[in-house]
Amino acid sequence: MTGAAGARQAGRPRLINDETLLTTALKAFSERGFESVSMRDLNRELGVSHAMLAKRFGDKDALWRATVDFAFARHRDALRLPSLESPHDPADDLVALRIFLVEFVRTAALYPELQRLINLECCAETDRVDYLFDRCISPMLALIVRPILDRLEAQSLVRRVTDREVFFLVANGAASVFALAPLSQRFDASSGEVDSDAYGESIADLLMASLKR
Repeated sequence: MTGAAGARQAGRPRLINDETLLTTALKAFSERGFESVSMRDLNRELGVSHAMLAKRFGDKDALWRATVDFAFARHRDALRLPSLESPHDPADDLVALRIFLVEFVRTAALYPELQRLINLECCAETDRVDYLFDRCISPMLALIVRPILDRLEAQSLVRRVTDREVFFLVANGAASVFALAPLSQRFDASSGEVDSDAYGESIADLLMASLKR
């Protein structure tokens, strides 16, 4: 194509879907942290105009929030969980809890950037910590894990476990193997390389054994 039509074609802004934009933003925020990421650098990395992200998402705070929503939704949607609808048999709840533990580890291995972002952002007191907790972490615990644990505790099948213990044992504990991969790899000589499936099964067995009365 030549002439004016060709010039318009060459000058059109590059079209990139939201998933690609947010995946790139997630990588940047999880590796460098909010304060070290600039919209201009992200636009340059994406090969788009310097104002494209601002036009699409707003300011950097809005982009960060959209990125977090995207990352948590992707993680949640990747979990292969059994039905959580009532009524429940206690044996089914024990199975469902173990499946959740295995699935959470498996999904963390697929998407380690989310845990890295949480680790970076939650070292200092900011409103971003509130956003992570109120919009993402607390709802996931309330919707998926807490109901199962409450029913099992009522049956005296597991010991009382707080939401803090669940989060830090599973997310900041087990899942950190993938978020902190360079550190984890230092254990390969003594513990062998991490196989995410086998590791998830082992973690689930360990946590289930510690929870059961």
